[in-house]
Amino acid sequence: MGTVLPTGAETTKITDFGRYYLLYTCPNCGETGLSEQRLARVEKPDVLRVEHMSGSELNRASPDKTPTDTERDRASRDMAKRIEAGDFSALEAKVLCPRCGKSQPWSGVGKPWYRTLLAAFTAAAVLAGLIGSRYLVFTWKATPALALIPAAVMILLSLGYVLRRRRRLAALRQSTENRPTFYTRAALRELAEGPYKALAKPYLTKE
Repeated sequence: MGTVLPTGAETTKITDFGRYYLLYTCPNCGETGLSEQRLARVEKPDVLRVEHMSGSELNRASPDKTPTDTERDRASRDMAKRIEAGDFSALEAKVLCPRCGKSQPWSGVGKPWYRTLLAAFTAAAVLAGLIGSRYLVFTWKATPALALIPAAVMILLSLGYVLRRRRRLAALRQSTENRPTFYTRAALRELAEGPYKALAKPYLTKE
């Protein structure tokens, strides 16, 4: 049984480690692109989860504390190792090629099930099914299975989502093709002095 948290207690803490960059070559048209990502640690004490995430949510979020340089370096090394190993589970948003507009195969692997609208709809369908089944039994003397059909459909859809995401992540880990190269913001300055100057310069002008 989990710990009951007091009303208004903070259950999520965000530590923002800044930005990192992925240099890639589009497998569809051969165009070279550079994608900016945000790196943060999201801690949820109520479920004892710690994960690295990136995306628009972190861009809008206010960090709970300012990390030290050592923590930033450690987080960057950890993410670099994950990218090198083919673990793209943190890249929820799609990265589109600037020339052909195609989504890069390592991006947009999909949010974890519990962070999707599908999870909310499934929970709502299960709750409605339980309430509806009781209503059918006590009011209409009908079989409760009828009210549980929508919930069963949503559960199957959720299971399909989870399995598809796992298969895609596994396929990305096994394949070494079209993997992007990880760059920290400091390394981006060196990248801007080479042949990728046009790609890196716009990001260096940002605050």
